[in-house]
Amino acid sequence: LDTQEVKYCLEIIDNERNRFAISQEILEQEDPSLAIGPNEAGQVYCVECGIVGSCFCPKCRDCFCETCFEKLHMKGNRKLHVPNHLIPCCLCRTLPAKLQCTYTFGSYCHDCYSRKHVKTLPRFLDLKPVKIDYTRDYAASHLEEGSGGGGEK
Repeated sequence: LDTQEVKYCLEIIDNERNRFAISQEILEQEDPSLAIGPNEAGQVYCVECGIVGSCFCPKCRDCFCETCFEKLHMKGNRKLHVPNHLIPCCLCRTLPAKLQCTYTFGSYCHDCYSRKHVKTLPRFLDLKPVKIDYTRDYAASHLEEGSGGGGEK
């Protein structure tokens, strides 16, 4: 190996360390969607029956399977609640996605993004994923945007 090749290899190692540090920072940052995950691994379960959850109700602030959501939200005030459906990680397909890649637009759980997907991205780009926030009430924010911005609430 000549000096240029060694410098190039050291530069690649330094870039990989920086990318790893960035992915670690993302994992350590406070994430509002973590409130929906009772399991440290990121899997979410229905608060009623205990099976794997498939949606989050931002009004109730709970996770549900489809059956329990429909059963509990058939009538009364809850009938107007609109769930946010959990997006499965496109790699492991078991955990809910918490990050969306700004390069591929794929949705990933923290583990798959930081351990697998980051390695597939072009090294010369400084990419940071976008957090997926299941706790946001998209239905209410859509209504507010469409209301024309009337007066104060």
